[in-house]
Amino acid sequence: AGYSVGIDVGVDYINGILTDLEGTIVLDQYCHLESNSPEITKDILIDMIHHFITHMPQSPYGLIGIGICVPGLIDKDQKIVFTPNSNWRDIDLKSSIQEKYNVPVFIENEANAGAYGEKVFGAAKNHDNIIYVSISTGIGIGVIINNHLYRGVSGFSGEMGHMTIDFNGPKCSCGNRGCWELYASEKALLKNLQTKEKKLSYQDIINLAHLNDIGTLNTLQNFGFYLGIGLTNILNTFNPQAVILRNSIIESHPMVLNSMRSEVSSRVYSHLGNSYELLPSSLGQNAPALGMSSIVIDHFLDMVTM
Repeated sequence: AGYSVGIDVGVDYINGILTDLEGTIVLDQYCHLESNSPEITKDILIDMIHHFITHMPQSPYGLIGIGICVPGLIDKDQKIVFTPNSNWRDIDLKSSIQEKYNVPVFIENEANAGAYGEKVFGAAKNHDNIIYVSISTGIGIGVIINNHLYRGVSGFSGEMGHMTIDFNGPKCSCGNRGCWELYASEKALLKNLQTKEKKLSYQDIINLAHLNDIGTLNTLQNFGFYLGIGLTNILNTFNPQAVILRNSIIESHPMVLNSMRSEVSSRVYSHLGNSYELLPSSLGQNAPALGMSSIVIDHFLDMVTM
């Protein structure tokens, strides 16, 4: 009947999908960003949307809307207030994309979008209360309470990558000190593994782990340890049914998940017992884009059934 575009704009990538109204991916496109300036990113974004529209199959309703998520603060008017790791400030992407394509456009925080994607299509389908943890350059969380996204009064909930786990720790880009993401993000992991001789990619780390490289395994164990500390705070705060973890390394190597589970079980409030699950994402890198596509589809279906 129609098609929806969902796009995840990361710090160093853009991942886009075109889906039908059941969320089936019809087309996808991934682009690595050499520069994350708003101007260059917007040009690539428009090229990607144009590609989807020109290759979109014929349908009665055509393109029903576009959903875009970014890793940062989105206010209640869907304006991008600030992205800590790419330094975007006060950008009204919604209006410019809406004017260009004349369809409904939705802008959302990336972790919120991922949480929604996992709730509709993924590991959280059978849960009403979940936390989605996006672990990439930074750390963000999406909160679903009683089947609804919790955004906070101003739309800024979920910035738990910037909770302090070391009050004497190093300065963070957000202005705080000792933030969780300084110890447990992909950026922190890469920093601990890089050598002067070679710059490692995420795939290099996964390969070294599968080859049982001792240095890599020890670093991944430590990565799981710091993730476990933050997850303990989340579990004690929200008491969710499940925490869904989105990270390629966690999804490909069980050691990190086992390290996290061990650390959490040794720290978490004992009365929580086995009332929660720690699960890797079942949608992988497509979780946020699928979440945005779902938000667009829900809006469209609400409109046509009114």
